[in-house]
Amino acid sequence: MREVVWIRTDVNGHVVEAGRGVNVPTGGVELPDYRGRVAVLLNFRMVNGALVERPLSPAVASAGSQHTIAGLQDGTRIDVIDVTGDERLTSIEVVGSDVTEVIDLPDPGTYDIVVSAPLPARPRTVRVTT
Repeated sequence: MREVVWIRTDVNGHVVEAGRGVNVPTGGVELPDYRGRVAVLLNFRMVNGALVERPLSPAVASAGSQHTIAGLQDGTRIDVIDVTGDERLTSIEVVGSDVTEVIDLPDPGTYDIVVSAPLPARPRTVRVTT
């Protein structure tokens, strides 16, 4: 017998239950094999009965030592990590809507800027070298 992997989502399309077996339960949707099942659980949501890729968090625009992230929404978190020193330099919690944050990294180094907007967005990591 063929085994299937399935998910069940809430009204917003967020995965609330997953399982596997020979049948897909009522309200569940079989996951396709071609994308990798874990990737589907992490990167997709249900919209009108179809799997739709979750959007990425806002992009980082870099110019020299300044890194700008625009269009941020309430609840977005930005982490700046010094890759060489393996240290979190700062965490910013965004309050408000359509906020722009400018991060200045004047010291030479390699940094990861991780932007994590609220669901359904996926986190975006940008590595910058100054």
